[in-house]
Amino acid sequence: MARQTWRWVGAGWLALVLASGALTLYLDDADGPPSGPAKWERVSPPSGTPRPCPGPTGRFLDGLGDCAYWERR
Repeated sequence: MARQTWRWVGAGWLALVLASGALTLYLDDADGPPSGPAKWERVSPPSGTPRPCPGPTGRFLDGLGDCAYWERR
């Protein structure tokens, strides 16, 4: 009898999770699909001075020019 009870509890929990997910998607106030595919474009750095770039080890590398800055448009 205990095994059957746990099955009902599991099925009820799964139904609740699926229903709440469906309700969340239904109530999502998105303005519709995006107007087009977004793409990344290279932009100038935020400040006029070059900033050190992080290297593969995580340390900042000096003297190698400025980093590439990308912006999603």
